[in-house]
Order: sequence, then C-alpha cells, then structure tokens
Amino acid sequence: MNRTRKIVTTAVSLFIVLALALVGVAEHFGWVDVFFLFGNPATRKVDIESVGEVHFINCGQGDSVLIVSGGESVLIDAGPKKHGNDVVNYLRKNRIRKLDYIVFSHFDEDHIGGSLKILENFPVGNIFLKTPEEEPTTDIYIKMKTEIKNKKIEKTETNAGDTFKCGEFDFEFIGPTKKFADTNNNSLVVRAKIGEISYLLTGDMEADGEKSLLEGNVDIRASVLKVGHHGSKDSSKADFLQKVNAEYAVISSEKGNSYGHPNNKTIRRLVDALGSTDKIYRTDINGNIVFYNDGKNIEVVLEKERK
Repeated sequence: MNRTRKIVTTAVSLFIVLALALVGVAEHFGWVDVFFLFGNPATRKVDIESVGEVHFINCGQGDSVLIVSGGESVLIDAGPKKHGNDVVNYLRKNRIRKLDYIVFSHFDEDHIGGSLKILENFPVGNIFLKTPEEEPTTDIYIKMKTEIKNKKIEKTETNAGDTFKCGEFDFEFIGPTKKFADTNNNSLVVRAKIGEISYLLTGDMEADGEKSLLEGNVDIRASVLKVGHHGSKDSSKADFLQKVNAEYAVISSEKGNSYGHPNNKTIRRLVDALGSTDKIYRTDINGNIVFYNDGKNIEVVLEKERK
C-alpha cells in the first residue's frame, strides 16, 4: 500500500515539475513558440532537398500565398475576412513567427479582408502595395491602413520593375505596366524566381492586364502560374497562357461560390495550354497546395488528392 502511494506521489510530483517547466518555457519564449516546439506543423517529408516553399492557402473565395525560404517569409494577400483566422492558423502550423514582407496585390476584400488578423498576430517587416489615385473607402481598408500606421510598419509604394529578395527567392514586380480603370487589372503582378524555377502571381489580373504585359514584352515565363481572378472567364486568355508556358497552374476559389469560379472556358484554355488537367490544382478541390523547390525541381504536396 505504501509502495503504491509512493509511486502515485512520485508521478504527481513529476507531472507538476513538467508542467512548471512548460510554463517557464512559455513565459520565456511565448506560447506561440511552445506551439511550434510541441505542435503538429503542417509539413510533410519530400524527396527533394527543398530550399524554398510556395504555399497556396485554402482561404475560401480569396487569395493568400505564403512563400518561405532561408528562414524568411513573404505573404502575398491575406484572404477574405471570414477566413482570416484560417490563414493565421495555417501560418502558425507552418512555424511562421514573423513575416518579413507582405504584398497586397490590390485592396478588394477577398485579398485584404484577413489582414487585420495577420497584423494582430505577426510582426511584419515591410509591406509592398500600390495605392490608387482614388483611395478605397471600405471599412476594411481604413482599418488596415490605421493598423499599419499604429504598428509603425514600413510601407513601400511599388511600381513595375521594383525588386526584392527573400531567402533564395528573387522577386520582381512586373505589372501593372499602365493604369487601368478597374481594380482587378491594377493588381500588382509578381514574378518569383528560385534557381531555374519561377512563379507568376497575378492577383486578380484579367485580359486587359495580360495584354499590356504581352505588348510590353515583359518576361512572363513561369513554371507555375497562379491563375488570375480565381479563374474567371475574363482571365488566362490563350495568347497569355502560351507565352507563360507554365508546367503547373493553381486556382484559388471556394467550392460552390456564387461567381462560378473557375469558369469552364478558362479551365479548357488551361487544359489546352498545359496538355491535361493533371497539373491544374484548385484550392476548392485540393485544399492547401504546397510546392517545394530545390532550384531545379518541383515537388507538389496536396492536402486533398483529386478523387
């Protein structure tokens, strides 16, 4: 009886010691870091020796792309407001503690709606954006602008030709090359290059924006195309896709969305350009989509395989 009591007492004492140690670690490093240490990050073993990752986050009818390399990270767009927590949780599961850069392609709600949650939960080094002559008056834009000012985050007004580097990735803003009347074609277009692999991230750009890049003789070739405007009928025209010459395409959209994205005609143009449906990935079907890169090769990991 005494021996049993001694074992129980020892076990309880050990539990208390471990609990106090965990609290001590949390107070020193923060509870988010404890999550990183003991949580279950959304990572998988891949065959290639990856030096850079591109994550297309499933954020409903919106856009959010996380790029990670060399201990640095870039978030391109923050998804809609109702999925702000989903984006935050995804970043945490992937051990993101800070964002070195954020790029806002434009200021539609489905691209900046989650920004407040992001700014509340992560330190941010610099934000790239392009403010239109007529500033938006939406509630989310005003709150986001106030939050950036209050946190004294560096903000860079960006034009075509500007560049920056993050880990092994080289980024260039290649569009818009001129002013358009609509917000979609005024989206910042980013080309990210890592070794021989490149990504073309087009925001909500549609046919007019695509045409201006073609006419400007801009290098739009890419291994992976983030399809413009969630695969709307007015994006990804045949001549643009031919010039991009992508091996993979990714569409970010919500299942059963009211816009009918992606449009069937756009899907057919993508199939014609890529040769099959096998390398067209969709967040509404595949969930989160991750591309791992070693500079020469790509390995794709899907949250959900196509049925």
